[in-house]
Amino acid sequence: QIYSADTRPEHIHAIAAAVSARLPGAVVVGATTVGEVAHGRLVTGHTVIGFTFFRTSQLHTIALPCTGGDEREKGAEIGRRVTQMGGAVAGVLLLSTPLSMDASALLQGLSSSLQDTPVFGGGAGDYAAMNHSLVFCATQWMERGAVAVVFCGADLHIEPQTYLGWRPLSRPMRISKVDGLRVQQIDGRPAFDVYRRYLNITNDSQFFLNALEFPLLMERDGQLLARVPVAADETGALQFVA
Repeated sequence: QIYSADTRPEHIHAIAAAVSARLPGAVVVGATTVGEVAHGRLVTGHTVIGFTFFRTSQLHTIALPCTGGDEREKGAEIGRRVTQMGGAVAGVLLLSTPLSMDASALLQGLSSSLQDTPVFGGGAGDYAAMNHSLVFCATQWMERGAVAVVFCGADLHIEPQTYLGWRPLSRPMRISKVDGLRVQQIDGRPAFDVYRRYLNITNDSQFFLNALEFPLLMERDGQLLARVPVAADETGALQFVA
């Protein structure tokens, strides 16, 4: 797995090609990132390569571009392909580009055709304007799409666990107006006012990086979910990727 702060396709292509040349049997996937993790620590501005070795399991890849509006269909297609691989599927690693597509629709499509299989992974990021991210499989890269690695093997067992770690900071509030992935109002006021009033965060090019440590905690089905806004527009609406 390759996770790179550098979003240039030629940079990623060179690393993936070098790994494939030295390890011809390797499955090589990855994504661009905002903050990389190495040896349990956060680093920035780096490219991190992680190697995982399997003795008896088999790995298969699925790479699908999304043209916009077909995310649910592409998610369902991934699920169908995984199901066709038989009963030895232990889990699926999924990487996508949520800055350029509706990752929620992708997951909804996936869940419609794939049942009781652990799915884990993440979304590609971008340090700069939060609008240019890549996922890649071998030397193929996509600005809008998804890559899945299907783990198969009777001896392989994957147990998904979640850990939130965030705690509520303010009083409870209600999202009162939305438009797709844009939260327009919270408690009847422009959603951005929450970040301005409580945290003194300004609506500028650094908004995402400043808001990164202060996600909205939303209660859904009795559980708290953390959602970080990636941008705020001139009307005070907050843009999310899910």
